[in-house]
Amino acid sequence: MTYYLWLAFAAIALIIMGLTEKNNHRLRYFWRLTQTAIVSFIATLPFTGPLLSSYLKNGLESWQTALFTPTGLNLWLPMFQLTSWTNLIFLFGLGALIYYHRDPIARQLLYLFSTAFIWWGGGLLTLLIWHKPFQEFRGFYIWAPTILAMGAAYGLSRIWQHYNLDQKTKTAITLALLGLGLLIAQSFFGFFIDDPTIRNQRIKSKQMDPSIVQLSQYLNNHPLPQDSLTLETVPQLLAIVPINNLIYFNQHNNHPAAIFSKRYNYVQDLATAKSPVELIQKINNCPFGPLERFIFYGDQENYYLYFHVDKFISGLEEKTIKFNRQLFVPPYFQVNYNNLGYYVIDVQK
Repeated sequence: MTYYLWLAFAAIALIIMGLTEKNNHRLRYFWRLTQTAIVSFIATLPFTGPLLSSYLKNGLESWQTALFTPTGLNLWLPMFQLTSWTNLIFLFGLGALIYYHRDPIARQLLYLFSTAFIWWGGGLLTLLIWHKPFQEFRGFYIWAPTILAMGAAYGLSRIWQHYNLDQKTKTAITLALLGLGLLIAQSFFGFFIDDPTIRNQRIKSKQMDPSIVQLSQYLNNHPLPQDSLTLETVPQLLAIVPINNLIYFNQHNNHPAAIFSKRYNYVQDLATAKSPVELIQKINNCPFGPLERFIFYGDQENYYLYFHVDKFISGLEEKTIKFNRQLFVPPYFQVNYNNLGYYVIDVQK
């Protein structure tokens, strides 16, 4: 699925393109753009309809757009810092787009490239006036470099055409083989795979942690009803076991309609219970659905849940919520799994 933020950049570019149209074409351009937007909205209703419905029903809380770090203030201009081959390619790409700006492809790429700076400027403006940023750095980290790389490719294609290199067989074959060799060397199975960090991670990824494997086997053999909620923060499980989570462990990646803050506060409130009776009362009054299972990592005194929570200015920090083991005792709870530090505790109805 396409990351939705790129649609915002595309919309900005289309508006800029319309504003630069001739006066007698501008009205027709925006009318066609409006028609396209209406058709696109109707065609995507099977996807956007449930999304909008969930926002109207549950509310909207987007932590991604609220997180701001000082790097978001940085102006992205690496193509003028000639310290690496990458920056030289960016500079060549920008030069090619400017030189061929009258060509439709180059002009459209320039419009797209400018949206990153418009987005960044808009983020600074909202930060200064309303103290609310909106991901002002995203356009620079991914979008702008991609556009300049495409500009460099377009510039090379124009040079190729200008010198009729396709008519010069030896030259064409030589350049094609050199380009292919460069692509192979820089790809996933080129120099990338020889990086010590990548090699170590590759070795680790060949085998999953036995504790997770055994835990997942138990969960697959003892599923809960579809509507039942589980409170757990073991990220590896999500790759191999279908779990209806009460809350996702990473605040930054939560769905906006999940309302992470309310769920996180509820989990914190559960941990403040002083007795099994108080805890079961809070569980029975869970506002998000029937909470019927806990999956913890634990020791002899406590059970633990781990969360990655946004820490404004510096990024993320790990938070630990502790539950006293003495809270999870019969007749309210049953420990059905205890192996290699992991515990599965079911609520007794």
